[in-house]
Amino acid sequence: MNEEIILSALVFASIALFCLAGYYYYGYLKSRHGILDKIQQEGATVGEPENPAADESDKSIKSAILRLISTLGNLQIAKPTFDPAQISLTFQQAGYQSKKAPIIFYGTKVFLGILLFIMFFLLRIIIPIRMGYFAFIVCSLVSCMIGYYLPNIWLKARIAGRKQRIQDGFPDALDLLVVSVEAGAGLDAAFARVGEEMRLTHEDLSNELQLMHRELKAGRSRRNALLALGLRVGLEDVNNLVILLNQSERFGTGIAQSLRVHSEFMRTKRSQRAEEMAAKLPVKMMIPLILFIFPAMLIVILGPAAIRIMRVLLTT
Repeated sequence: MNEEIILSALVFASIALFCLAGYYYYGYLKSRHGILDKIQQEGATVGEPENPAADESDKSIKSAILRLISTLGNLQIAKPTFDPAQISLTFQQAGYQSKKAPIIFYGTKVFLGILLFIMFFLLRIIIPIRMGYFAFIVCSLVSCMIGYYLPNIWLKARIAGRKQRIQDGFPDALDLLVVSVEAGAGLDAAFARVGEEMRLTHEDLSNELQLMHRELKAGRSRRNALLALGLRVGLEDVNNLVILLNQSERFGTGIAQSLRVHSEFMRTKRSQRAEEMAAKLPVKMMIPLILFIFPAMLIVILGPAAIRIMRVLLTT
């Protein structure tokens, strides 16, 4: 009984502190909101919104939640076990170039862990369930772990999906790059042109190529820009292209001829990858065939015979 009282007190204290922190940030942002309103009113050239009070309250709540998540994220990033370079590279591979992305991500992890714990506690209060002290502790910890590690699964799935989309569009981009270089365009201009042409079909690859072109225009060397492209994408095909271009520039070989040979190799590799996927299909179909289709066919074929045999045996 004493353990349940202590646990309830700790849960109540955590909920109270969480609500107090949200109220503090809400009040802080609300005090700054008057200055922002004056600035927006002076620079506004269009009409006012239909419901400005509701719009202001929504923005204040979103800003308060965002600031709370940023505070939690800063506490996570400040740990000595975190590597800022590796974390930044991970989010660049996911398509997030902003420096605030890791802070928002880790703050969201902590926020979801606390939120799911509170929801589980409130659900137990609303729906009376007979649950022992140990079972309650285990379920609370499981809910916290689900909320904390669920963003990791989402991030890995986003990185894998982005890599797959870039890999699907990379051979086409390489063909366009060969055409642009052989038409007389420089390599930097060819990357910019391919990035513009690929925007409608392969947006992720287009963004990476245009980002590299902006780095080149800002004064970064081509070798470093290509290496950064390979790190951001994290694909073997792109790394091979980076090595090829750097070696061609270093040894003075023809870039157009090197790109054409590499483009033919990439087309062959894409065909082989498709053939490999087609060859794996019968093996993957074995499991649903054995578990679902084969038992149904067995029942349909042998079912009437089994029924007749049972009738004959029962009559005898």
